[in-house]
Amino acid sequence: MAKKYEDLQFVDNFMFCKVMELYPDICKRITEVLTGRKIRTIVPIEAQKTIEITDGNRGVRFDVYFEDDEDNMYDIEMQTYREKSPLRRSRYYQSLNDLACLERGELFTDLKESYIIFIGLQDFFSAGLSCYRFEKICPDLPGVNDGTHTIFVNASGLLREQGEEYANLMAYLKNPMPTDPLTRDIAAAVEVLRDRRDLRREYVTFQEIIDKEKEISRQEALLEGEAKGREEGRIEARKETIQKLSHAMNIPEAQLQALLDS
Repeated sequence: MAKKYEDLQFVDNFMFCKVMELYPDICKRITEVLTGRKIRTIVPIEAQKTIEITDGNRGVRFDVYFEDDEDNMYDIEMQTYREKSPLRRSRYYQSLNDLACLERGELFTDLKESYIIFIGLQDFFSAGLSCYRFEKICPDLPGVNDGTHTIFVNASGLLREQGEEYANLMAYLKNPMPTDPLTRDIAAAVEVLRDRRDLRREYVTFQEIIDKEKEISRQEALLEGEAKGREEGRIEARKETIQKLSHAMNIPEAQLQALLDS
């Protein structure tokens, strides 16, 4: 069951997106803490940015998407559940990020530096680290990379030289008790947004969309399961038929299978 709007915390997807979208300074400071790099200014933030490819391909909806004044792209995702294939998902997100930013006729050199950040309350890779960073590099050419950066943040991990601000932010994600200027500003923003009636109505609509998407996914899975079941039934029926014919005709099953397939 979905949370009541007044119970939402920063780690809840809707509230996370709204805080990051409506408080650009908080978004910038969080990004600096997570990436370890300073950002001068950021351009308007798009929450729940959707990228659709074609009707036959799977699109994606980024939680928080923005760029900075140096043409770096950022996508920050809040993830409260355990992802089965985090690296494959990040690979897909990176590819769609590139596809969305490169206009027809532009050169590959026009692709922007890209940062995909997944914030998780659980360990993505079960190694105990609080931060996992991935870049495509060439071991033979130090410093050469393709400009993509993927960061998996694990709020429950062991903090190793990530800094005090990072540690305070991780503690706040696990337990919303502010301890420093950044987490106090986040907590204050959450309180302000909880009182906005327009966002309360938007949250109801958002939840309806999410529920509808879940139902569509469930129906698709059922149809896929039924189709798979029918195919497995046909295979099993054919196998039984071959076994009976093999016995009746005194022909080895493998030989009979080869004759039927030829």
